[in-house]
Amino acid sequence: DNFINYRGSFSGQMVKQAPTGVSLENNQWQFDFPADGVYYIQVLAEPTDGQPAKKGIFKAMIDSEPPSVPRIKISNQKPKKGEIVRIKAFSSDSLSGTQKSFYYSVNGGVLLPFGEELAISFPATGVYKLSVRAFDNADNYSDSDLIIEVTD
Repeated sequence: DNFINYRGSFSGQMVKQAPTGVSLENNQWQFDFPADGVYYIQVLAEPTDGQPAKKGIFKAMIDSEPPSVPRIKISNQKPKKGEIVRIKAFSSDSLSGTQKSFYYSVNGGVLLPFGEELAISFPATGVYKLSVRAFDNADNYSDSDLIIEVTD
């Protein structure tokens, strides 16, 4: 974990120079973090009226990388018309973790949320494209597709 220390006053005026990548403008801070990771921002506020200084530590998680491409397990990639097919999706994200739901669509339709497992049947013969989307807890996502051939 990384620590960024910043010293400021209650009035918003800087008492000492902010570290590289940190700016304070109109009482708002902007940080440029060097990489994904967990950072702790330590703030020491020193009042000008002689009161004791106050310290706060804030945790910031930066995660700009998507989760792993969803892996799809399917009970039968060439089912018969009307047969129930069971699908299970897997994904991981080492920093923020993955959301519990996966989003599924058939032939480019609307992505609908389900859990890791989905049971579906196809009413007509043909080739179907099943798409699965996984989100991490920072709302990054990755997609995977699978072709299903439905026969009579």
